Amino acid sequence: MRLRKHIAADLALLFLTALWGLSFPLVKTALMESGTFTFITIRFVISAIILYPFIKRGERLLPRPILGWGIILGLSVFAGFALQTWGLTLTTASRSGFITGMLVVMVPFLAVPILHSQLKFRHLIAAFAALAGIFMLTRPDLDRINTGDVLTLGCAFAFALQTVVLQKIGKRELSLRLAFYQIVFIAALSLPVGIIAEGFRGVGSAKVWGLAALTASLSTALAFWIQARFQPMTKAQSAAVIYSMEPVFAAIFANILLGELMPNALGAGLIIMGMIAAEWRRDNRQ
Repeated sequence: MRLRKHIAADLALLFLTALWGLSFPLVKTALMESGTFTFITIRFVISAIILYPFIKRGERLLPRPILGWGIILGLSVFAGFALQTWGLTLTTASRSGFITGMLVVMVPFLAVPILHSQLKFRHLIAAFAALAGIFMLTRPDLDRINTGDVLTLGCAFAFALQTVVLQKIGKRELSLRLAFYQIVFIAALSLPVGIIAEGFRGVGSAKVWGLAALTASLSTALAFWIQARFQPMTKAQSAAVIYSMEPVFAAIFANILLGELMPNALGAGLIIMGMIAAEWRRDNRQ
């Protein structure tokens, strides 16, 4: 029996989330020798080079309105990276992981004014189940809110905004070009930060370039195209819940590649329950 379109899209996004999870141990290894924004610049420049040949000559310039959306998407992702990195210097990794995961709750609320969708009870149940799962995975100590937590909350909002805006554009034929322009803007914004704040540390390391090439091809170029291509075929609320599987995959790959502990089974189970709830009795309306 042929899979329905939105189920196929959800499976594609789940694969995308696995690619993002794979990037965590690879990036962690690279950052031992490289500055954060230096690595981001190298990674996204390589990604842009990978995608460019696949864009037809007559399609390399986006219509002005779509170019504007591409800028918004690129700025949102860059802001997410920047705020998360800044926040990590002032808070713990577990708190950062949990607070970043709060995007899954923000998306249903942002979808109301931007997508003109209804705030459905099952989407809230799915979002909070996924958030509870992330809490179980990260086990954050939330005794006192600090500046880093606030910055990381801004990171979650930026990623949530990118998810909803991408849903609003919703044109599959533009997916490759949207992915390309997001990547170009992120590289352009990261470059001066990497030079000024980090002195482009690690740019001469073969290991950094090798890991950048690997994450650029799989977790960036391919992943951004999958997101731009398949997310408009499902719902933003469902996509956000699927994206909450990222820490699960990150923990699994960290166990395989770095020997870190496996993820908490209960936390992973709650996230999966959230995914099921997001798909339960779904209809074709946004």
